[in-house]
Amino acid sequence: MTWWGTNSVSSPRPVTSNNTPLTVSMIAFAKQFRVRISPQKARLVCQLIVGKKTADAQNILSNTPKKAATLIAKLLNSAIANATNNHGMNGDALYVFECVANQGPSMKRTIPRAKGSSNMITKRSSNLVVKLSDNPNERQELIKQQKALVKKRVEGQQKAKMARQKAVTPVVKAPSKTQGGVQK
Repeated sequence: MTWWGTNSVSSPRPVTSNNTPLTVSMIAFAKQFRVRISPQKARLVCQLIVGKKTADAQNILSNTPKKAATLIAKLLNSAIANATNNHGMNGDALYVFECVANQGPSMKRTIPRAKGSSNMITKRSSNLVVKLSDNPNERQELIKQQKALVKKRVEGQQKAKMARQKAVTPVVKAPSKTQGGVQK
């Protein structure tokens, strides 16, 4: 899938379905790099808000007692501001299309140990991305397309495997039963 755009908001792209006519959907996003929280901890909070309305997501984040919740709430507010100010989208009609916490650079520190040795401590950081959409069904459509693509790929792999097995195993005739070298 190709994304067009700048750092704040991507360009409109067509969304098609088999039953519906061509509609234009907008994706607005905000990014924050080198956030001092491990991606594993940030992903727990990201999973809470994906697919929710922005008002519901803000409510969830304000009531979540995690450090990542405050960081992602700020990023969500920034994405809402990008959508409303840059493209005139309605902030109340937006949905959280995607919330991603990828691994950023790690700071390596040493801690002294016994007998003059030391151990390494990695202080991890995250790259956070929050994407908002004005189409509530866009995520479901994308998931359906991805599942269909995976199913098609698996079927192709199975056909190729069957063809390889047929090519490798030659057909061997079973010997006929004889008694004393003479067939009955």
